[in-house]
Amino acid sequence: MERKAVAAGIASARARYRAANYSWKLAGWQLLRTQERQKLGVPMKQRGITWYSWTSAKYWQFSDKLQASADSNRIWGVLTRSLNLNSRGLALGLAEGTILFKFTVPIHMPLMLFTIVSFFRHRHLIVETAPQEQKVVATLAGAIEDARSNVWSARAAANDANSLVGWGWSWTVE
Repeated sequence: MERKAVAAGIASARARYRAANYSWKLAGWQLLRTQERQKLGVPMKQRGITWYSWTSAKYWQFSDKLQASADSNRIWGVLTRSLNLNSRGLALGLAEGTILFKFTVPIHMPLMLFTIVSFFRHRHLIVETAPQEQKVVATLAGAIEDARSNVWSARAAANDANSLVGWGWSWTVE
């Protein structure tokens, strides 16, 4: 139990370090960009937070949280090591796939419903024409059974001949 707590603490510390490192790099990059603009005399635009910057910041924040939880989970670690995969990439792929699925539900759910209804409608039509086809199926089943009995009798005859002559042949027909 104590090992799990230590592993979770280490994973949490790594996640906090990565988040702080990213924010420091971002702040340094923004400061450098601002200083370059001031040197060139380019006027600074005062913009508020755009939806893109907000979404990007939230995405990376949740990405770091997801990586920390994936790193602290033993089953996830065993799975990714056994499949030789990147745990963060796999976790992000599953999360993004889930989000994509949720956004496309209005498109693919009606298509699935239409497919299911069409299948059962078609099945209903098959059931109505079944008595005529049952005779054909029964005839085919009888022919198959006759052929199977002929194969078995030919196999038994071949085994009897083999035991009488002793040629050492063996049939592998099942």
